[in-house]
Amino acid sequence: MGDDCRPTLPARRSAREVRFIALFATGAALALSGCGGGGGGGGDAPPSPSPTPSPILDPLLEIPSPVVRTPVVPIRTAEYDNSTYLDGIQADGAYLLGATGNGVNIAIIDDGISETSPELSGRVRDYIDTTGSYPSGGLADHGTSVASIAAAVRDGAGVHGVAFNSYLYDINVFTKSATGDVSATDADIGEALNIVAGNNPSYSSVNARIANMSLAGDGGFSSSTLAAMRSVAAADRIMVISAGNDGNAQPAPTALAVTDPGIGPSMLIVGAVDDANTIASFSNRAGSYGDYFVVAPGVRLITAAKDGGYVFFSGTSAATPVVSGALAVLANAYPFLTGPQLVALIKQTADDLGAPGVDAVYGSGLVNLTTAMNPVAPLVMTVGNTVDAVTAPLSGATVATGSVLGGFKGGHTILLDAYRRAYTVPLDTFVTRQASLFDSFTGVDGRASGAGIGALLDNWYPEKGASLAFGSGVAARHVSAAYAVALSGNTFAMSMRHAGVASLVAMPELEPAAGNGRSLFLSTSSAATPQGAFMGDGVSGVALGWRNDGLRMTASYAAGRNIRGRSDLMQSSMAVKIGPVEWGLSGSMLNEDGSLLGAFGQGVFAGAGGRTGFATASLRYDAGADWTLAATYTRARLTEGTLGNGLGLRNVDGSAMSFTLSGPAGWREGDRLGFRMAQPLRADKATANIWLPVGRDIAGNIIRRHQAVGMEPDGRELDFELAYATPLPEFVWGRAAFLTLNGFAALQPGHVAEADPAYGMAAQFTFRW
Repeated sequence: MGDDCRPTLPARRSAREVRFIALFATGAALALSGCGGGGGGGGDAPPSPSPTPSPILDPLLEIPSPVVRTPVVPIRTAEYDNSTYLDGIQADGAYLLGATGNGVNIAIIDDGISETSPELSGRVRDYIDTTGSYPSGGLADHGTSVASIAAAVRDGAGVHGVAFNSYLYDINVFTKSATGDVSATDADIGEALNIVAGNNPSYSSVNARIANMSLAGDGGFSSSTLAAMRSVAAADRIMVISAGNDGNAQPAPTALAVTDPGIGPSMLIVGAVDDANTIASFSNRAGSYGDYFVVAPGVRLITAAKDGGYVFFSGTSAATPVVSGALAVLANAYPFLTGPQLVALIKQTADDLGAPGVDAVYGSGLVNLTTAMNPVAPLVMTVGNTVDAVTAPLSGATVATGSVLGGFKGGHTILLDAYRRAYTVPLDTFVTRQASLFDSFTGVDGRASGAGIGALLDNWYPEKGASLAFGSGVAARHVSAAYAVALSGNTFAMSMRHAGVASLVAMPELEPAAGNGRSLFLSTSSAATPQGAFMGDGVSGVALGWRNDGLRMTASYAAGRNIRGRSDLMQSSMAVKIGPVEWGLSGSMLNEDGSLLGAFGQGVFAGAGGRTGFATASLRYDAGADWTLAATYTRARLTEGTLGNGLGLRNVDGSAMSFTLSGPAGWREGDRLGFRMAQPLRADKATANIWLPVGRDIAGNIIRRHQAVGMEPDGRELDFELAYATPLPEFVWGRAAFLTLNGFAALQPGHVAEADPAYGMAAQFTFRW
């Protein structure tokens, strides 16, 4: 073995160089495997630290338990950099989240721990000697270095352990012969394991979650010791054992207890790598036991020495407490994980080295604490009361906010990973793009085009008709023909689709006509009657109207499909005309099932619906020379509704407005010109009443909490449309034809402040026969 395994570290305390020769004894005797071929030398500078890992999802820290997790600030200190094994396993990702081993005890089954070292002073809960030879303290040589790697205190000087807030049980199993041989018997190791398992009533207070065994031998354990190891596993404790320092293709025989099905899931074999993450020359390889094998830094690690100084330490004995410390950190972070789960997590999240996958050299690979703290796929959402209850896949879990509402201004929920660990995610993570009402013209990407053709039946004109539309960014359904209704006197009327809804709920005199009986503008429903925008195709309705001189009253009802389900709309209106001025008031109630003001949840968030009231004031002024000014202002109020499962919505106040100017173009008789400016319906105030999971407790119960989150948009959409209509020669069967050209633009579409402006144009050709 090495000659000088532990040279001095220049530091705050004096140290001496210690020679330690690890011997492999024969028969039932076992020996320490602490010093490998990488020992020797002194005064080496620690390697440069690796970069801080990328940010990771934040595991929920609100777990009610006695376990304390306080983020470490700052992480990178001279003490951290001296402890080069920390960078080797990317421990800073765990420290960032406050996982430091607090509340977790590690049993160091070795040759004793010296508390003379300030790094370990006060860290040992109890000393236990199974040999009967060292009642007041063991040799404390090899074990002191092992213990400091696992749990040396973080005090701003020297080094610190991986689990620097963990405490230790010092269980001595080694003796030193007159010739200097240091060895342990199978019986003493078995007794140490029985103590860890809780089988010895004299040591019932021992509560070690992890048993570190930095030892190896050329013979396997006895049946009684294997029985003790099964007891450790049954008590939900974890065993971590050295692979051995012979440079062999297989681990030492003492590590092969992992093949016992009662032991293997709770046990890890550890090999050593150097600073380049290459297997150390002295380290035994994984061989046929790759499924139980991981590696960790184990070459020239700076550790505490027996006399209070510091020494370099190499061997699989050095790598083993790195893994034990990492397990303690994870047990602190996730106290609800079982021993087999922690072992599986360490292996599953290890960095793959060597041949892809589990191989015969590195096994599962290099332990990586940052990756272990990250969620392990698949991620799911819980809809039950416990982590093992009903879950839903993350795919498809979205909230489409439409154009009226903005995203969630705060709030969070949790995702559960494969180990049922809870990870907080902002609610806005689930929000899909907020669409502008102009998207119905321009399409999602702003480049859609469309064409429509259909029949037009207009009560003002008894003739049948047809229309054809085409152009950039035109949705066909908005310019295709439909059954339209206008009220004249005491009239009942029926509408069969969205365009009919606009006729039922609007005041026809407020909507400038192009001369063909159709609106001059494309943005009719979104501007003058925003409530109609939430009714989709396949709508039927009935309207009752009464007119007498300058007074007009209407009542209407429409029902049909919306974007995700069904809706119905009831409205009454009144208009009074005095001279050139007509003013009107209307009130309506929109009931939605499947969506809410254009917003809806999908997947686990499905189930939107609610009732919204609208009040609209309108004004029309005949300015003379056939020019007309018209304006509308709408207020909307939602008392209570839902965007989906767990996503209530209340106290929504919204507004919409439009201003229209139209008249003769003046170039040809019958030409019409119009300009419209509008603000689509926008939530000026909106509160989401969230009742979603926000955490889990140690027992696996899901914790829910009320959260009140604003959902107002951060921008304000303004739409502009310019329209021109002209009659065409009666060239088709002697019937009149019309051409309407529309250009439109939207600023901050979807009420999104950062959104680029949207533009579009359309052409409509209409003729009657």
